[in-house]
Amino acid sequence: MSDRFCKECNNLLYPKEDDNTLFLACKNCEHIQEAKSHRLYVKNFRPKHASIELYARDLVQDPTLPSVKINCGNCGFNKGLYFQPRGGEEDVALSIFYLCCRCYHLWT
Repeated sequence: MSDRFCKECNNLLYPKEDDNTLFLACKNCEHIQEAKSHRLYVKNFRPKHASIELYARDLVQDPTLPSVKINCGNCGFNKGLYFQPRGGEEDVALSIFYLCCRCYHLWT
C-alpha cells in the first residue's frame, strides 16, 4: 500500500476529513491527497483453533493436562491429551479437544 506513505518525505499519512471527503495528510511536510478508499483499517481474523495448533508441541509437554487412551485418526497412536479451551468464542466454549502426543494432530 504505497498510497499510505507520503510521496515527498515517506512518512505515514494520516486520515483527515474535509467537507465529507476523506484525505490522507502528512504531519511532517503538509502533503495532502484524496484517499482512494474509505477503508482505513482491516482486521484479519485467524482461522479457528490456530493458536492451539501453534502451541501443540508445548501442550504435549504440559504435565497438568490429563491424558487419555484414544486412537489418533492421523497416525494411529493410542495416547492423547484432552482439554477444554478457554476463550471468547461461544461455539468452542463447550468443545473438548483431543491432541495426539505423537503427531500433534488436533480434533474435537
